[in-house]
Amino acid sequence: MRIAMFTNNYKPYTGGVPVSIERLSMGLRRQGHEVYIFAPSYGDKSIDNDIEDGYVIRYASYKKRLDGGFVIPKSSDPLIKKELKRINPDIIHTHHPMLIGSRAVELGARYSIPVVYTYHTRYEDYLHYISLYRKIEELGERGSGIAGKAAEKIDILSKRKLLTAYMRSFIKKCDLVFSPSLLTERIVDELKTGVPQVRLATGIEDRFYCGEKDIELRRKLSDGKSLVLCTVTRLSKEKNIEFILKSLRVFKERFGDDFKYILIGDGPARSELEIMTHDLGIADNVYFAGNINNSEIHKYYSACDIFLFASKSETQGIVLLEAMASSMPVVAVNAGGVEDVVKNGKNGFMTPENEYDFANKLYITAANNMLDKRYSRGARETADMYTVNKMAQKAQEGYLSAILEHQAKLGVARRHTA
Repeated sequence: MRIAMFTNNYKPYTGGVPVSIERLSMGLRRQGHEVYIFAPSYGDKSIDNDIEDGYVIRYASYKKRLDGGFVIPKSSDPLIKKELKRINPDIIHTHHPMLIGSRAVELGARYSIPVVYTYHTRYEDYLHYISLYRKIEELGERGSGIAGKAAEKIDILSKRKLLTAYMRSFIKKCDLVFSPSLLTERIVDELKTGVPQVRLATGIEDRFYCGEKDIELRRKLSDGKSLVLCTVTRLSKEKNIEFILKSLRVFKERFGDDFKYILIGDGPARSELEIMTHDLGIADNVYFAGNINNSEIHKYYSACDIFLFASKSETQGIVLLEAMASSMPVVAVNAGGVEDVVKNGKNGFMTPENEYDFANKLYITAANNMLDKRYSRGARETADMYTVNKMAQKAQEGYLSAILEHQAKLGVARRHTA
């Protein structure tokens, strides 16, 4: 099968979508499929010519980069159509509904190629990165007055009406939707598009299934502490790291000083979070590790004991499963993508967004981790269900289903025009 993946972002940008594409294409190639990735250029020839993940076709992008290293893809680039015609894929798999996603459904319709879409992102949680919307938010936060009320109405309209209408219209042009979690499955169901869904999480690479802790790295990170906690995330507003830091203050009151929290990642909120650790009296217990190369990140998982997670904007818990593959139990706020993988009392705990409850569940998990390791074993058992190969097999089944669905639609259309 020849598969054309369409994406608005890919390496060198680091994020959930590029990781998902990289791993899915890897698993599909192992099964003998040809995978072509249509991704924007980042202006670096050494990266743009990278064929590590199969044939990567770099189409044009606008030079200006947004917050976090995003580029604005030029989805009208004629190269996209030219290369798609040359490849003649059996299916198009778009990972975004906008920009390149619109081009995907347009070309799919023009050349009678079935299109599938993965619902990776809840876009309403990321509107604050757009400068116009940021100004609207600021007006709304000021509260009273005509401007404040207008901003509030625009906020509601943009989130509930415009985005919903666009997503419904877009999905109706697809033949199948891959939903990474129960949350996204429910969101798509609420759109009432009638388009079939298949649950498909991002697979976990073999290297994350570490058998033993990296003792040397652990010694370096722990600073002599007996308990090592960690989070892997972008340091930004929607990731809710402030909540974890407040919870650690409560945890410290009960557990004591014998722990280190490793915060892996970087982002616009870093300096604010560093100040916050001093204000909360936990600065000596928190280490900001910064960005770690993806090829090395599994070593950091294997050096830690418990994974903490509080983001409310995720559609799936990729980092949760990566942590579990390293036999790390998880304590997480019950939000998008968490309920699929975190099972209370088996591989960790889900909690409401309450710092005392979160700290209590962390204390229980830490106590278990020092005794019989039951939660660690449960974490590994959960991760074993989400290997790259297993997820690629599910994707293949979804593609075949979409192709049959598309052929059925074409048959009906021909009968109506006959």
